[in-house]
Amino acid sequence: MQCTALTAVSAHEPLSIGDSAFYKCSRLKKIYGDLSSRTPSFYVDGAVGDNTFYDCNSLTGIYLMSSVASIGKGAFYNCASMTSFFDDETLDVKQYWKLSSIGSDAFRECSSLVEFDIPASILSIGDHVFYNDARL
Repeated sequence: MQCTALTAVSAHEPLSIGDSAFYKCSRLKKIYGDLSSRTPSFYVDGAVGDNTFYDCNSLTGIYLMSSVASIGKGAFYNCASMTSFFDDETLDVKQYWKLSSIGSDAFRECSSLVEFDIPASILSIGDHVFYNDARL
């Protein structure tokens, strides 16, 4: 199923997101913690499932919290508009990150991605995680 009409989502609490939850939502631009806010600022906690944001190539705003334990296969595949997945506050607490695994192709084709800090907590990184991310 493709959700080609969805452009924005609001969620008031950080949450884990399951497999293929926003699969091929190609017009999804922003995920807000509060729709009244003009700044996209949605925080993911726990886990990001396989193919969760696969081919969401318009998505510009999402942040991973330090409590995220895993990022699934193809989770952000072709999120071509994303430049970063962490805000300054999250980066400041990177010694407390719980992220232990990043699945294959997780950030493949994220052509606008300019930075990705890999925490010391990482135990495994899959194949082609940053494939064709020319700006990294």
